[in-house]
Amino acid sequence: MLGQLKQFVRNLSINLGLDLTQNLRYDRLTNIILKRCLQADANCIDVGCHKGELLQKMIELAPRGKHYAFEPLPHLYEHLKDRYSHYATVLPYALSN
Repeated sequence: MLGQLKQFVRNLSINLGLDLTQNLRYDRLTNIILKRCLQADANCIDVGCHKGELLQKMIELAPRGKHYAFEPLPHLYEHLKDRYSHYATVLPYALSN
């Protein structure tokens, strides 16, 4: 329940343009770039996918593209694999140090 409330407040802040943190500002600007640049058949890579918020947006904006998500943390990787493996290739690798 608390996690859902935090996610709601986070999404509301992004949608209203309230940059309460640098991360929210980054996510808001990234969403703007994705909306402007992605076409329905665009291919996307999410490096350090974490919880999959940007991957979800990529899948929504480019439903006909091929998508790849990289997440080395085992518990986050498992969640991503369970949630997105039908829409993206999810891999448990770090691509940088």
